[in-house]
Amino acid sequence: MEQTWVLLCDDLKEVLRMTNAPANPIQQRFEKLEGLWATFTEDPDARLLRWLADDDSNQMLQLFADLQNEDVTEIPDLFVQFKAVFESSETYTDTLIESLIAQFEEIRPALAQEDISVAWVAPKMSKPAAPKDLVNVLTSFFRSYESLMEHLVIVLFPAFVADAVAWNDWLTKLMMAGIPGEIRFMVVDSIGSPQLSQLAKTQAKTVRSVDPQLGMPTAYEEIVAAVPGSGPGHDFRTSFVALTNAAGQGNVALAQEAAGRAIAIAKEQQWHYLVSTAQMALGAAFFAAGKLAETLQCYRAANQAIAGSDDVASRKLDVPTRMAEGSALIAAEQYEEAATVFQNAAVVAAKQSETASELECWRMAGWCHETADQPEQSWKCAEKALAVGRALPPADRATSTLPYVGQMLLRLADAGTNRNRRSEVDDQMVQLMGENWEESLVKGAT
Repeated sequence: MEQTWVLLCDDLKEVLRMTNAPANPIQQRFEKLEGLWATFTEDPDARLLRWLADDDSNQMLQLFADLQNEDVTEIPDLFVQFKAVFESSETYTDTLIESLIAQFEEIRPALAQEDISVAWVAPKMSKPAAPKDLVNVLTSFFRSYESLMEHLVIVLFPAFVADAVAWNDWLTKLMMAGIPGEIRFMVVDSIGSPQLSQLAKTQAKTVRSVDPQLGMPTAYEEIVAAVPGSGPGHDFRTSFVALTNAAGQGNVALAQEAAGRAIAIAKEQQWHYLVSTAQMALGAAFFAAGKLAETLQCYRAANQAIAGSDDVASRKLDVPTRMAEGSALIAAEQYEEAATVFQNAAVVAAKQSETASELECWRMAGWCHETADQPEQSWKCAEKALAVGRALPPADRATSTLPYVGQMLLRLADAGTNRNRRSEVDDQMVQLMGENWEESLVKGAT
């Protein structure tokens, strides 16, 4: 449903600003979240709100957090977001504190212009910092600016959690660190595969778990209807939302019908990137239904739709459509063909300076060759991925798939491919990511 959200997000923000239309569906859901938040902050014992959400509700909660510092909400709290990857308990606290200081430095000039003191300095802390150190830093920050807010809200939206057990443990220690009532935390947990059930059980005094029950899939069509407008753009959105709703319900026939309408409109208007987007959404519906031949046809059509188009939106879809085709070929166990697709995608990503995608494409090409029992070709692709990883800024390496490239090279070396280069690979990974680089690997992943 992510594509649906990307297309609708600007519309949703506009709807939220329509003060003369209080009954529109997105406002209703936003107001519901505001009410649930108020209930949480009024609870004197609560410190962390654990939202239970599916993918669509997760996007709405992200929007809820994003808009807290704009003029569409009356919540008197200051929301500060952190999206850093949770790699380990040992590093996460330091990462959060460093991010808070960096965010403060970014807004320092604006505060000074408003004649607001910029004298705050984070208190000294132990290294590595513990959750109690984070609480001390946050308390210091709140005391310096408490006239500007009722609560300081720390929104923890890690882009990835490498270890769910460690994530529970870290949050447990945080809840036991003497958090003052003016500081609150917010996290989102998957309602389908929750990671924080243990935290909710052991820290029931301070953790509140709430399913907002937003019903977003069935609300998308209402949301589109609530946005003023007509014409091809509006009609495309209506059809596209019907497509993704049908896909979410597993109704492939209805998804095909809606996709046909959306694609016809986009083709007539020569909106190549929207033709591609609709094909991708239909392909996802076929994939969920186990129809791999139809999935491949859609993903290939998605790439063909933007072939030769020079607009920015089309260029941005070139690599994702190729990667989608490669993933479908993997599902069909056509590994050699998938490897070729990923290699071609890597070349395109390099031309577009999409370094993270280039790394991932070479890695996947290597994995496909390895799975197809082609170790030499796998090694070559993995080496190219490693070279791309060197070009990544150090801060981005931790959130990339570079560790899995190192893992693959070591695996190939252990199996006999360039065995004499095993220590060289390990040395390079230590140089790029530190001594404990293998700790960022998820168990069972490749």
